[in-house]
Amino acid sequence: MEWHTQLEVSTFVDVAQAFCHLVVQPTTHSSWLSTLLSNTLGLYAAGLALPDVTISNFDEDVEAPFSVSQEEWHNVWQQVGETLDVDRWYWPMVPGINPMGEQQEVHVSDLADDLADVYRDITPGLRYWQTGTDMGRPSVIWQWKTDFAMHWGNHAIVALGILHHLINTT
Repeated sequence: MEWHTQLEVSTFVDVAQAFCHLVVQPTTHSSWLSTLLSNTLGLYAAGLALPDVTISNFDEDVEAPFSVSQEEWHNVWQQVGETLDVDRWYWPMVPGINPMGEQQEVHVSDLADDLADVYRDITPGLRYWQTGTDMGRPSVIWQWKTDFAMHWGNHAIVALGILHHLINTT
């Protein structure tokens, strides 16, 4: 199968590249928040639509040379945080996270961290994708889909709620 021609995958790649561009180069324009909300929603939908990929041998080394360093992640986090200023902080309210009714510690969360984590999870695959090499693409798609289910999808969905609130209350 030609992974780069499958509509769901090519849509994901396009939306993911646009998302990464937005978080790497945030602006102080109020339209940035609206564009970021729209793009994050598109990214979430595209992640949800990624095809299930069956791979016999997951090649964990495919993305390794393209990984996001801690320094790069920190720079993205800092840029986005400076752009958001005090709007970056929120109190998370996640229903169902504590089904046993135990008292939980309340903590502050950071929208800049959410966005930088999404960036960190999708960027290595995008960098690999840009090499044009088809051999490791099934592993990349599998990793995007797995990370979506386990990590970056959660950050994206929380970011959507916070961005919606920021746009509609300021």
